[in-house]
Amino acid sequence: MSGQSRKKAQAPSTIEAIKMASASILGVSTSRGNPLGSAIGSGSMMQQNSEAVAMNISSLIFAIRGALRRTEGLELLSLEWNLDRAQGSEVLPEQLSIAGALSNEVSSHVCVLSWEEGIVDPFKIDNHMQKLSKKLADVEAAVVNSNLDYETDGMAILGKFADRLNSVVFVEMMDRQFKGSWDSVQLKSENIDEESVIKLQYRDDFSTLPPGMTILERTDLRFDSPQLSEMDRISHFKRRILTPSAIETISSSVVNSGRAILAELNAYAYGIEEVDIVRASIAALVRFLGSERVEIRELDSLKKRTNEFASLLTETVDSFEMVIEKHVGSGLTLSLSEHKSTLNSEIESDETRFDGFKVELAKDLVNHMMESVKREFPIDTKLRAWQLKSTMRYFVAYAKKVSHYFVENLQQYLIVEATRRAIFDTMQSFRDELSSQEMGPTETMQFYRFFDDLYSQLNAVIGKKAFEGSKQEHPAELLSVIVSDIRASFEKVDAWSLMSFGDVAQVVRLEIENNHSTGVSEVGSTLSDTGIALQNLLSDFETLVADVVPDVADHLLSKALISESIDTVQNEGVDLAEALLSIIEKQSEKPAMWKAEARLWVEDFRVQGTDDNLSTNLMDFLQFIHDKAGRRGTARSIVERIASEANVREQEYQILVRKWEQEYQVIEAENAKIRAHNEKREALLQQAQSQLNEETAQYESIREKRRLAQASLDSTGVIIPDKPNPPRSMESRIADIDAEYSPDLSENPIPPKPGLPQETSLYVELRETMTQNVSMMNEYQEKMETIFLERLKQLQSDGSKATEAISLSIGDELLEYLMVSVIRGLSRLLPRPTRAYLRNPDSPDTIYVVTYEQRGSELTIRIGGSKMGGVV
Repeated sequence: MSGQSRKKAQAPSTIEAIKMASASILGVSTSRGNPLGSAIGSGSMMQQNSEAVAMNISSLIFAIRGALRRTEGLELLSLEWNLDRAQGSEVLPEQLSIAGALSNEVSSHVCVLSWEEGIVDPFKIDNHMQKLSKKLADVEAAVVNSNLDYETDGMAILGKFADRLNSVVFVEMMDRQFKGSWDSVQLKSENIDEESVIKLQYRDDFSTLPPGMTILERTDLRFDSPQLSEMDRISHFKRRILTPSAIETISSSVVNSGRAILAELNAYAYGIEEVDIVRASIAALVRFLGSERVEIRELDSLKKRTNEFASLLTETVDSFEMVIEKHVGSGLTLSLSEHKSTLNSEIESDETRFDGFKVELAKDLVNHMMESVKREFPIDTKLRAWQLKSTMRYFVAYAKKVSHYFVENLQQYLIVEATRRAIFDTMQSFRDELSSQEMGPTETMQFYRFFDDLYSQLNAVIGKKAFEGSKQEHPAELLSVIVSDIRASFEKVDAWSLMSFGDVAQVVRLEIENNHSTGVSEVGSTLSDTGIALQNLLSDFETLVADVVPDVADHLLSKALISESIDTVQNEGVDLAEALLSIIEKQSEKPAMWKAEARLWVEDFRVQGTDDNLSTNLMDFLQFIHDKAGRRGTARSIVERIASEANVREQEYQILVRKWEQEYQVIEAENAKIRAHNEKREALLQQAQSQLNEETAQYESIREKRRLAQASLDSTGVIIPDKPNPPRSMESRIADIDAEYSPDLSENPIPPKPGLPQETSLYVELRETMTQNVSMMNEYQEKMETIFLERLKQLQSDGSKATEAISLSIGDELLEYLMVSVIRGLSRLLPRPTRAYLRNPDSPDTIYVVTYEQRGSELTIRIGGSKMGGVV
């Protein structure tokens, strides 16, 4: 589009353009907690939905304010974002600011969009908001004292005052009443002591419009201490920003809330007149082309036809403007319906400027314009034509704006949406192929997480091209560029980054049910005692991740606990770890799991050693807790922790087993001697018995011979054997053996081998289940990557074929595209945080300054403290 065309597309005047690029949204919470809200600026739709806009914005701002108040006791004085913009000369907001104040229990805040950076000085608008809160508090007090019904009449009065006061804010902003000057800088940079530096990796996320910054990971967190004496450093430590939740709010929530606030504003930041004109133009285009659907294969001829339509649209709007100017200068006094009839008659009679196509389009414009007039003049009375001049000229200005961007963005729509459709068709094919395969719980969960992330990345890449404005003339060209971008980002995907511990736990629960089900009952599948114990153990870890770890980290660094710890160290002469452990034991309201985790952290801190200076120990403890909290909440860290704790328990069990083995060996050695002794004695007994048997047999044999010899004394020459001595008795033999080998010795009893404790068994099984699933996850990740990269490669080579088969609607889909990309102007802005001011309500002069700097893909956040006009 030429420079002249761009100029024509602007609002009717500089002041109107600035008004469209500005907004003031006031949110109030009365002393009774009732919410009020008012929004003005950025188009007629915002004012028509004033209360809804204000309430939606309030919830986002109160989330940040509440988090800082809850964790650090700090007030949010102001927040600022600079608004990067897509190319174009249209006046758009350059800065988003938030300020708030409290007076007599009435809390108010204002969110402003300013057309120029520096229009809103945080301290000037803070002073104004303090006065505004006081005025509302005075009005509320008057309402209460007047005996009006507070919930009906009282709130209505307060609402009117809020609207009026917000209008004053808007007008004063437009008049630059809040702009800073050289002498309004109340906080000198040289007086700010830097306390913390946070470094984060981020990416610009265009998956939704308006786009935003998505934090990927924290790469560094450093805490510094000012150069003070030991006592002053300890005193300073008590009032610095400490807790992980506060750091998370400052680093992540603030960044994300910029887009969230802008998105809420963007939903209403347009004029209904512009939407009506676009609707009329789309209807005219459909009539001109003869169809609501167009084929991408006919894109070249379609461009020629739409260029013809652009000329007709511009000519019609120019002629329409002439009719309007003639009418507002006519001096006619008519009812609104008569004004409408007169305009239509003028169009129908001017055959030179309006043919059949132009007549219908011009009459559609008249119909929509008169709806705008009705909104301005809701009571149908006779009005002079000049009284309608402002509304009608405002409508004509929008019509000229639409006529200059309509066809250009229509052609952009065809290219971008055809590319999007081709890519998503490939994604659907990829999804169908994998989902048709048999998958276990792990694969199913991982597939859907992978697919969702892939879908988001695709939307982001396509959204970025739409945001920047595609330079490609054909979908196939844009497709090739987008696929290259997707491949580059896709290859960096880490499976762990796609899952929370809750995802892993969900899969493990299914595995436990499969492995330990005892059957199906009337109420469903039942689990064995082991299965129930495993589920309970898993639940404990889920509680640990979701509730215990964040609370332990915040509580250990809470100002109350830190102050008590310092007092205990200084008064009782114990070290910091002992003081902390003593305080943990006093936390009677905390559950056993919390205390166990807190003790574990402090014991780990003790192991790393301490310094002689308390201030150094406090800084070490601060860094230690943040490092610990940063590692403890991820899926990978919890899986590793379960494995580690299972290993520890296994090692403890193995120590018991080794101790048993040592004891067994000692006893067994003694028993071996006893068995040898008993065996030797048994052998001697058997030998003695054998000898006795032999000697007895010999004895009996001799005795028999003697008897026989005596029986034959008359026989000549018979020799009678001598009388034999009887064999020694067995008892005497045993007595001899007993003298050398005592009677049977009993073996020492061997203690039973320790069994695997149930807790250890549960941890080991949980570890094995998770390890198995992690292994499966890595394998499946590679499989999905291989398949999808192959699909992308094929899509890139067959780009023309993939896009030419696509047909698109130029009805509601085109309207929605134009709403997002053009009509809602805030869609073309990317909020980047620049600065935040926080205040200690107990010491209002103490200010905390947070600055945000982007360089490449790194966001650096610096937190410092100061007093107004001096050092903290």
